Amino acid sequence: MIKLQKYKRLFNEENIYKSFFKEASIGKTNMIKAFELYRKLLQKRLKKSVYTSGVPSDFVFSIGEKVLGVMYYIGSGKNRIRMNIVPNASSIQLVSIDFWNKMTYNPQLTMLCSGLNVIQILDLIVETIIEKEMGKTQIFTEKRSSGESFELLSRWVGDIGKDLDYLKSSKVTRLYSDFEKWDKRFGKSGMSQQMFRINLGKFLTGKGIKNKNTAEVSIIKANPEKRIETSEEKHLQQELEKYKISEEDLKGSIKLLKTLVQGLGVVTSGIIVTGTPGVGKTYTTLDVLENYLGKKLDSDYVSVTGTISPIELFKTLHDNRDKTIILDDCDAVFKNQDSVNMLKGALQTQGLRRVSYSKASITGKKDDEGMALFENPFEFSGQIIAITNLKTSELALISPVEDRMNQVHFNISQADLISYVEEMLSHIYPHVSMEIKKYIFDFFKKFGPYYKSAQKKGISIRSYTKTLDLAISGMPEEAWKTLALNTL
Repeated sequence: MIKLQKYKRLFNEENIYKSFFKEASIGKTNMIKAFELYRKLLQKRLKKSVYTSGVPSDFVFSIGEKVLGVMYYIGSGKNRIRMNIVPNASSIQLVSIDFWNKMTYNPQLTMLCSGLNVIQILDLIVETIIEKEMGKTQIFTEKRSSGESFELLSRWVGDIGKDLDYLKSSKVTRLYSDFEKWDKRFGKSGMSQQMFRINLGKFLTGKGIKNKNTAEVSIIKANPEKRIETSEEKHLQQELEKYKISEEDLKGSIKLLKTLVQGLGVVTSGIIVTGTPGVGKTYTTLDVLENYLGKKLDSDYVSVTGTISPIELFKTLHDNRDKTIILDDCDAVFKNQDSVNMLKGALQTQGLRRVSYSKASITGKKDDEGMALFENPFEFSGQIIAITNLKTSELALISPVEDRMNQVHFNISQADLISYVEEMLSHIYPHVSMEIKKYIFDFFKKFGPYYKSAQKKGISIRSYTKTLDLAISGMPEEAWKTLALNTL
């Protein structure tokens, strides 16, 4: 049994759903809205794409009860959960959650949580998903030793009204200063900063909470012999395994990107490429445009890199309305409402694709003869490829734009990326001998995770090629190794 503390968490943007945040069951009329809200919450907390049809499908639960299951696909689709619900006369009630970490019909784990709601156990769901060994997640297990200290911390946390994310991300010295002021007035324990640090660490890792308001959640290994899926569920999994490409599959994701770029103007007018930096997103795009489609820079396509204001975006779309426009690392575009509205117009899937901008800096521009310098609005007939290292969860503002574009998201682990670099050695710098490239790769594999750039965003193909540039420059070995470790 796992004891789960009931603590308050604020969800400011979801206040309209408070009514079924507080209940274990939700009204049938709000069912689809609830499933969509849970998807957004999971996506926000996991920082990965989460998909669901939002439509429950039947299957027979292990205890012999027929339930409805709503499937949520996380990132690659290999990791997924199913929220199992029982419909009553006027509502539906959560009874269990199944967890998968590989492509099989039956789940690896089942969480029995009848009578609780998703919000109460959201932390437990998230931590169970991200655990490498499923079933070992523990949040707030009851432990009687040091009970007084934990009870004191529980009171303090309740009084300051902060959630656990705040406690985990704040410095201990700052937290202790706040605690000390509170303790002198209410606790009177005189706890030292060292003891506060120790007890707070145990508090946050769930190794000693004494809490009277707990709810029991059982996490068990699923028994496939007692679980009967419907034919529709099995067919869905077969289809998924056949067509779904994992975001963690670098080769598969690059193949998807190549196929989409080849179909520009035919199968799609817009592509957004997101995720892991330095995996060849820009290189692959340009390679297909130039070497497969035969497009030329400036005459057939243009590339904009870095910061671009709404005015500059309007001019770029206006002056290149029949070309392919690449927005490479133009993250500001995704955070400005005017820019987002222009992209929405340019990527309209039905009717005229009209772009307009009402600012005086555009509408007031006239040539020497007093004629308007820009056609406003104008019709856009080109294509747009947006490439960014941002995660899907960071692109909330452009949700309407995403709906108009085909998406390829890279979510590559560092280990898989290193393996991919090794496989691609023969294609990287063909003029350099494999012996040299292999020697540099061995150094990169060992020390790449310690590069300056790796500390911020992980190692990349680019960081390997930069290491190679240093190594073949002619400088002494000690010099290029020092530069690689301290400047890349």
